[in-house]
Amino acid sequence: MRILFMNQNIFVAGLGLIGASLAKCIKKAHPQVHLMGWDCQETNEIALATSLVDEVPPSFSEGAVRADVILLALPVEITKKYLSELGTLSLKPSVLVTDTGSTKAEITQFAESF
Repeated sequence: MRILFMNQNIFVAGLGLIGASLAKCIKKAHPQVHLMGWDCQETNEIALATSLVDEVPPSFSEGAVRADVILLALPVEITKKYLSELGTLSLKPSVLVTDTGSTKAEITQFAESF
């Protein structure tokens, strides 16, 4: 697994309990990765101040296009909104997009439209 994350840009959208926990674990296990995070302004500031993430990009889309791995740690309806946005962006050809949603059927069906 260490090779998977070597020198990669990982983008975590949603820095609540699940997203922040995953970000912390990724950073601990793979300190060489560049970890970007995205959430509301207050949460972004806390994430930077506590070194949970290395960077908060200016926008969701700017973080997404630079990412090698995109982790959507958001409620299902918001995940679908961001998936729609991802469908309009020029992402890296090998980008891995995954989510922590509570239901896979709804998200998978929605994502297949892209």
